[in-house]
Amino acid sequence: MNKLRCCFIVLLSLIFLYGCVQTNILDKVGLTTLIGYDVGTEKKISTTAVIREVNPEFQSKVEVLTTENDTIKGNRMEANRKLSKKIMVGQMRVVLLAKNWRKMTSTIILIPI
Repeated sequence: MNKLRCCFIVLLSLIFLYGCVQTNILDKVGLTTLIGYDVGTEKKISTTAVIREVNPEFQSKVEVLTTENDTIKGNRMEANRKLSKKIMVGQMRVVLLAKNWRKMTSTIILIPI
């Protein structure tokens, strides 16, 4: 009986905590579907992203955005500044790297998605 009560309390608390989870509604975010990395000018990283924006009437708008920065994270932050919506990678399908990408970097890098 004590185990049953304990399980019930845990289950009930999980149900209440589930309502506190941050949700990302589609009309508040832009979904990245494709992203490509290339060597830019002066050894900077050039990033091109295809971003889908959905408005409240559920009409979709696709936008191609190109940024250039020293790091991949810097490119993502610059892209967020250019768009009115926060960029999310929920529907990422393709990541492209340039042929000369390996020549630019001497170490193996992990691309944060």
